[in-house]
Formats: sequence, C-alpha cells, structure tokens
Amino acid sequence: MTETFPNPLGLLGGTFDPVHLGHLRAAIEVAQAFPFPKVYLVPAGIPAHKRRPDLSPFKHRLEMIKLAIEGADQLGVLELEGERAGPSYTVDTLSYFNSKGLETYFIVGSEAFLEIDTWRSFGELFKLSHFIVLLREDRHRKAIPAYLKDLGLKIASQSEDELFLHSGKKILSFWPTRMDVSGSKIRSILRKGGSIKYLVPEKVLEYITENRLYLDEVH
Repeated sequence: MTETFPNPLGLLGGTFDPVHLGHLRAAIEVAQAFPFPKVYLVPAGIPAHKRRPDLSPFKHRLEMIKLAIEGADQLGVLELEGERAGPSYTVDTLSYFNSKGLETYFIVGSEAFLEIDTWRSFGELFKLSHFIVLLREDRHRKAIPAYLKDLGLKIASQSEDELFLHSGKKILSFWPTRMDVSGSKIRSILRKGGSIKYLVPEKVLEYITENRLYLDEVH
C-alpha cells in the first residue's frame, strides 16, 4: 500500500456483507469523538471467525463500501486483508501498522470484544493497539474490567469509560447511536423478497440490485 495514513489511525473491521447504515453511523460518530481525522473500514478477506459459505466475494463487499463512503471525508477503506492469502487475522493487520510506526485504535463491538480470547494471538493485540469498544448494553461496559483481568492483563488505572493497561494501551468505551440493523438481517430480508431501503445507502442498494446479491444461499 502506498497511501499515507494519518496518525493516530482508527480501524473498524468486519465482513461488511453488506455495509449498512449502522456501520457508517458508528464510524462517523467515532471519527467525531476521538482524536483521529479518519476512520478506515477494513473488510475481512476470508474472516477467521465468520466462515460462512454464503459470504459475498471480497470485490463486491469492497465496492459497496467505496460507494457507501463517497463524499465522506472522515471515512476511508483499506483493501489489505483482501490482498492476503488465507484467513484474515486482526493481529496481522495491527502488526502491519505497528511496523509502520502508526498508533492504531481498533474499533469493535462489545459482544465481539468480550470474546476476544478466541481471536488469534489475542494477547498481542493489547500490545499493538488501543481499542474503542462500541457498547450495546451497560452490562457489557461493566463486564470489561473483570474480563481483562481474567485474561491476565494488568490494568494500571481506570475510570467509567477508560481503562489503561500496563502495556501502555487504552480500552475506551463508546456509546454509538443504536440502530437495529445487521448484515444477517439485510440478507434475510432480501432472500424473502423484502425491501432494504433506508437500511443501506442508496448506491449500495442499487449495486446489490444490479449484481443480484443475497438472492440465493450461496452467491
């Protein structure tokens, strides 16, 4: 990659199958609330955790993101996970940016964060990057300190929405606007012949229609 990245750097990973307004709203709100000028969406090439036989090809998921963020200066997209062979691992992406001397904030939903011990080399993640945890329920926020201690991570200090680890990295909690939308819900609606208008950007809806995505179990 030849792009010059801002430092620090916000990264929002996922399958984005398809990208929807929930993703975009959360990304914009994080970009406005935290000290980096742009949040990059990082679509997984072959996701290690969500291995679905009906996963859309990377080229479609990438193109939908590009259409979705047109004109949004605070948002960008990274193709690096699609350029790698084999499953996509967050530790590889964070290691790449760490090797470039960039400070990263990895953005992740609270449910996924509370299962981070199932990720490859999860202990390394807390040495490579800060985390911004998108909260859905207050019980998730309250569970984070004990969960980190159970993982053997040492907390240097903490407040209601910030944890500082001995590694020098921060775990920050953030409440995005809650939207009842998900990729699985969108795919289900389309396979039943329903409308997803107002759940995805109009250009993404047009792309899905033109390419006849999500009409069959495998595409």
